[in-house]
Amino acid sequence: MNSSDLWLRLRALFHRKRVDHDLQDELDFHIQMLTRKNQLRGVDSDEARRQALVKFGGLSRVEEECRDERRVRFIENVVQDLRFAIRRMSRDRGLTAVALISLALGIGANAAIFTLMNAVFLRSLPVRDPAGLLLLGDARSQGFSASIHDSVSAYSWDLYKHLRDADILESLASFQSADNTLLSIRRPGWTYSSPAVVKPVSGNYFDVLGVGTVMGRTITTSDDSESAAPTAVVSYRYWMERLDGNSAVIGSTISINGSPFSIIGVAAKGFFGDTLQPNPPSLWVPVSSIRRISPEAGSLLDVPDMHWLYLMGRLKPGVSSVQARKRLTAALQNWALSREGSNPSPEALQQIKGTYIEFTPGGGGISHMRRDYS
Repeated sequence: MNSSDLWLRLRALFHRKRVDHDLQDELDFHIQMLTRKNQLRGVDSDEARRQALVKFGGLSRVEEECRDERRVRFIENVVQDLRFAIRRMSRDRGLTAVALISLALGIGANAAIFTLMNAVFLRSLPVRDPAGLLLLGDARSQGFSASIHDSVSAYSWDLYKHLRDADILESLASFQSADNTLLSIRRPGWTYSSPAVVKPVSGNYFDVLGVGTVMGRTITTSDDSESAAPTAVVSYRYWMERLDGNSAVIGSTISINGSPFSIIGVAAKGFFGDTLQPNPPSLWVPVSSIRRISPEAGSLLDVPDMHWLYLMGRLKPGVSSVQARKRLTAALQNWALSREGSNPSPEALQQIKGTYIEFTPGGGGISHMRRDYS
């Protein structure tokens, strides 16, 4: 389309009456020329005009074709429809109000659904290479389980260490599967303690995810030992809201269920953990330190068959997910077989043979809603 065509179409759109008048003049000119031609052939004036109109094909049809050629018919129809709709709505204001309210509710519902879809299905964790993260299992189990079967999604502390030390994946981290473990938090100078979500994680948790700190450092494998000094990393939000964004908190003491922990770092802004939940963790502590928080929880470290952890890791370069999954399944079955002693029953052998590990993309974090609606 050249500039001349564009100008003619814009002119037809915004100066319709003038353009229609020009079109009518042009059509009348052509009719007059045909009529004159017929008269020169000896036809009387009325018959000459009739023949001219017949040969021309009908003025109304030609006018519509010319308007369509200007490609403004669709816009004209839309404008006419809008004018008609406005007139109808102005006559029945009650119906108009209902329609507008329904439209507003529909737009709001769609916006809410998109926000949920974006959070649950589309958004990735703010970590290093989220697409490279793999969840072992599908996070169907949550809390505590005393047995494993079929596709395994929760693991004991002992089984986690067995799979980690099998050196199949480049890295493998563990973290508590249960959501929203509220514990009593208190700081020197506070009059009262306050509840906060505390999440036990393995010492390599932040390293595997690729999450840093805005100050201080993250938990490391050397912190994840019962003989190590108890340490904690606080979330950026908790640091700003409850600790006043004070940089002096690094190295200070915070009490978790009455047990002192040293704050060693503030997690990166925007990181709220591995799981989509309305009340994300405020503090992360090493798994090995849970006995200090609760003597009863110490049994989770001691009982090999108490499965309560999710595992997330990354593949080694050059190793496919199929290869890694087969090797992890073999390591899982060997561990389970060792738990049965020297003379396992046929039923136990059959159950062990049916256990396996599958991978789930971990870049979007863990969402039980994603699991339910996938």
